[in-house]
Amino acid sequence: MKTIFLMPEKAHPINNLEQRMVELNIMLFENFGSFDNVFALLQKTYEGLPEGSEKVKFLNLILHFRCLNQITSGSPEFLEIIDERNSYKNGFLP
Repeated sequence: MKTIFLMPEKAHPINNLEQRMVELNIMLFENFGSFDNVFALLQKTYEGLPEGSEKVKFLNLILHFRCLNQITSGSPEFLEIIDERNSYKNGFLP
């Protein structure tokens, strides 16, 4: 029996959002070398901000990247996603 898989005309909004979030995180990881480096840069920027509500919002952003660093260091799956993505970019499939 032959199975045919059909792609929907439009991407599922939640799956599309998740995909874009993963791509953004990979881009940040590749450009900075690690989420710890992103965290350090954001923390340095945070220290230069004046006191106020915007500084509190920025702290939430810092904590997000700190959490991402802990998640990725504890699970190799994220690095496997990066390796797979790079293999497509370089033409060397796993």
